[in-house]
Amino acid sequence: MKGKVAVIVLGGMPSGVPGNLAAHYSSPDELARTFARAGAVGVLALPNLRVLEVSWERAVQGQQHPVMVLAHPTSQQSVDIPLVTAFNPAAANTLLKGSGHTFEELLALADAGKPMPHFTLPVSLRGEVALEKSELSSVNVVGRLPGSEPKLAGESVVLSAHLDHLGLGEPVNGDGDRVYNGVMDNATGVAALLEVARVLQEKKAHPRRTVLFVAVTGEEKGLLGSRWFASHPPEGSGRMVADLNLDMFLPLTPLQRLVAYGVEESSLAAPLKATASRMGVEVMRDPNPEANGFTRSDQYSFILEGVPAMSFRFGYRKGSKEERLHKEWHAKRYHAPGDDLSQPVDREGAARFVSLLADLTSRVADAPERPSWNKDSFFRRFEQPGTPAPTAQPAP
Repeated sequence: MKGKVAVIVLGGMPSGVPGNLAAHYSSPDELARTFARAGAVGVLALPNLRVLEVSWERAVQGQQHPVMVLAHPTSQQSVDIPLVTAFNPAAANTLLKGSGHTFEELLALADAGKPMPHFTLPVSLRGEVALEKSELSSVNVVGRLPGSEPKLAGESVVLSAHLDHLGLGEPVNGDGDRVYNGVMDNATGVAALLEVARVLQEKKAHPRRTVLFVAVTGEEKGLLGSRWFASHPPEGSGRMVADLNLDMFLPLTPLQRLVAYGVEESSLAAPLKATASRMGVEVMRDPNPEANGFTRSDQYSFILEGVPAMSFRFGYRKGSKEERLHKEWHAKRYHAPGDDLSQPVDREGAARFVSLLADLTSRVADAPERPSWNKDSFFRRFEQPGTPAPTAQPAP
């Protein structure tokens, strides 16, 4: 593909590929690396409106915010491709004209789980980009609860939550409000992190391992704060052995079911299931794997540094009232001014989640053995040299 622009139609993975692996290879950085190795100079995506969380118009508004990158890139930073953008799917057949294929044909193949064709488009793309650059500083905020057991205090369990949102933007749904408040995304996560810190601090016996409470910046700009923290932990962090991430856990309903992104990959499944069982909460599979939740928040930064990690969201059954509430929330409030204090919140469900998280953190921090990757986990390859090999783990 040297010198060419790659057009991705309906990004995702073939059926049969495990969800976490599909999310990893569908992540923007992995796609950029793949196409860069093939020599491409640009990537143009044709989104599938059936799985978009927001409308095309909302997506366009989101792209009008400034892009940010770290001044000193980490090893996780994506390669530089001059053009990475999306094409309005409503005009997809304009792009495909003369190729012998239509967008409707490709949608039907995707829906049927059939192989997608690959072909050259008889069009070219020309464009100019004006780039305005400036520098800014934004900080991660870190709290540290030292471990009580000398032999284990040099290891740390990280609780992370991102403190940023989108700032000011265009009104949505004609309400005139330009403030993108970010209550669910992610003031709830920061509030939960602070409450767990209070609970653990007030316990007579502190956890055996050190616990780090990390409010990271720049998540909405590409996990920037967590990328930096995971690869440059400050003095006193010790060896990070687990990350429990809190991002938009969505307490829209009572806490009956919980999705834990990454639970299939490491021994963190055992303490989570023990805690959930004690509280009568079902740990369930992700009902919406197409959204690639496994790679879209700060736990992914720790995973790429070899640290077992999970992130959480209230779960729902397909076709249920809870699913409808989640879809309505994404359509009306996700990355919109409506994510504010006027929205309905199941406060009891949120409080139960904080109790679950505090108990889970204590179990991980007090366990005799540090968490380990399952032997068959793809993500075990990111483990840092010198880490002891994990023992075999039962299937979750």
